Amino acid sequence: MSNGKFLLALIGLVMLFQASLNAQHMPKRSPEERAQNQVRWMDKNLNLSEEQHRKMYDIVLKYTRENEQVAGEPKGRGKKMDKMAVMQDRDKEIRSVLTVDQYDKYMAHMEQQKEKRMARKRF
Repeated sequence: MSNGKFLLALIGLVMLFQASLNAQHMPKRSPEERAQNQVRWMDKNLNLSEEQHRKMYDIVLKYTRENEQVAGEPKGRGKKMDKMAVMQDRDKEIRSVLTVDQYDKYMAHMEQQKEKRMARKRF
């Protein structure tokens, strides 16, 4: 292998290692912080009323905490099924609070987020 190719491969490995270290040291947000961020996005993009804001915060916080409990379970089919059940329950409650238009915008956003996560997993 030529020196140029070797150097390029070495630089690539160092960059991957650095990215891995950075990802491991990111502070984990509390369920409350995550709920606040999600509802803040909803306020901005879905124009929530005050009542909707309060209800959405409670719903998002509840299911963020439940997701943390599921995340602590051992890997396997049961964990995946539990996670899906939590998501379905959350979506039912969210649907009951939002208007049809708000819910459609919310679901479009969730789909975009899912696509972003899938794209990151491919690399």
